[in-house]
Amino acid sequence: MNYFKEAVEKDEQGNLIKAIDLYERCLSCNETAPLDAYLNLVLIYWQITDFGFNASHTLDPELVRKAGERYKMVLKGANEAYPGNSEVRFWQLYCDHVSTGTGDIENDCRTLIGNQSSNNTPALYLYAKSGGCLYKAEAEDLASSCKKCLTFKNRYMLSVLQSNAIHRTH
Repeated sequence: MNYFKEAVEKDEQGNLIKAIDLYERCLSCNETAPLDAYLNLVLIYWQITDFGFNASHTLDPELVRKAGERYKMVLKGANEAYPGNSEVRFWQLYCDHVSTGTGDIENDCRTLIGNQSSNNTPALYLYAKSGGCLYKAEAEDLASSCKKCLTFKNRYMLSVLQSNAIHRTH
């Protein structure tokens, strides 16, 4: 059974509870789970901890509590499975920064995007931080890539990118 493929299907359909279960199964049954199995799950869990998100979806408080613990654990697992991966590092920095408002991650993001040009994920932050003025090409490439598979993680990134594009035009 391909838990990852099924998880992505449920994720794209917006069935986050089923997607969580399948991503968790994928991670527990597969020593070399795809990077996106980790990161897709991280973003679902991380967003569940957002009060506006969990209130609007009337989520079980136990799931919210679990999500707050699991997103950090899954990120740690991704770092162990994919040591030195710039996308994993980006999400560690980004989730911590957005959740706590601490730390300036701009220089770290510039370093990450410069070190691994095949991964434009740090453009999410850099483009947003600049109000949509800098890293436009990288942001456009990232958006194009996200549109190919509309998982929760990719929809989140598209939302951030599109909101900055809208604000830039006003």
